[in-house]
Amino acid sequence: MKAWSDVTKLKFIDVSGYGSGIGTHVRITFNANEGNRAAVGYQAIAGQYCNLGNRGVGVAVHELGHTIGMNHEQIRSDRDNYIKINFNNITPNWKSQYYKVGVGQDALVNAYGTGFDYKSIMLYPSRTYCTGSNPIVYNCNIPAMTRLNGSEWGDNIYNGTNKPSSADAFWVNTYYNIQ
Repeated sequence: MKAWSDVTKLKFIDVSGYGSGIGTHVRITFNANEGNRAAVGYQAIAGQYCNLGNRGVGVAVHELGHTIGMNHEQIRSDRDNYIKINFNNITPNWKSQYYKVGVGQDALVNAYGTGFDYKSIMLYPSRTYCTGSNPIVYNCNIPAMTRLNGSEWGDNIYNGTNKPSSADAFWVNTYYNIQ
C-alpha cells in the first residue's frame, strides 16, 4: 500500500477493527493455497478481495494494482504493436492472462494514451514463472513474451523494482482524477 501511496495520491485505510458496517472495502487474505489473485476494479456484488499466496512486496503491489482497477499490461488492446506472445509455451490455465482486451475496454489506450510500459508492475516478465504445481509456461528456457525485435525484459514483480512505474502512477492518478 505504501508503494502505491508513495507515487500516487491514493490513500489506504485499515478498517479491520470496524466490524461489519464498514461499507466498501477490500478484504486482503494470506492463503498460499489460493495463489496470488485479485479482482480487477471494484466488485460491489461479489465483494472485493485480494489474496496473497506469496508475501513478496512486488506481488502485493501487483495484486493491489488489480484491486484499484489495473489490468495486466500484456493484455492491452494495442499490445501487438509492441510485443509477441508465445501462446504455444503458455499452459492452458494461464492463457487467459494473455488475451487482449477489446479497444472499448482499454482505458490505458483509449483515455490516457500511455505507451506500452515494460517497467509496469502489472507486466509479467518475458521469462515467466514455470515452477510449482501450476506453472505458467511449459518450457522455462523459452520466453512467454518478447519485444517485436525478439529482445526480452525483466521481472518487475518478484526480482525487479517491486513498485509501480511512473506510467502506472500516471494511470491511477488520471483514472481517479487525483492529480
